[in-house]
Amino acid sequence: MSLTLLCIDDEPNVLAVRKMLLESVGYRVLLAESGPIGLEILQREKVDTVILDFRMPEMTGAEVAQYIRETNSGIPISCSRPLSTLPPTNSKMLTLM
Repeated sequence: MSLTLLCIDDEPNVLAVRKMLLESVGYRVLLAESGPIGLEILQREKVDTVILDFRMPEMTGAEVAQYIRETNSGIPISCSRPLSTLPPTNSKMLTLM
């Protein structure tokens, strides 16, 4: 049985790429384009890990993570940020990796 990952991000292209990459290595991937939609999915699906965009317009990643911690404290949460929001030195270093 594969692990189920919930990806929450307001960028549809980011979600599509994550889904493609993660499914190619065997994960079951659920997608949500906002924090509230992600929280709805968490109520009806068994999720092993959440991958969460930190900057979203409707509900921030911090707000989503706080709600998840209060209601599903055992679920690991990984927060991400777009490379464009990192300082230039970090972006260059990540590009080289």
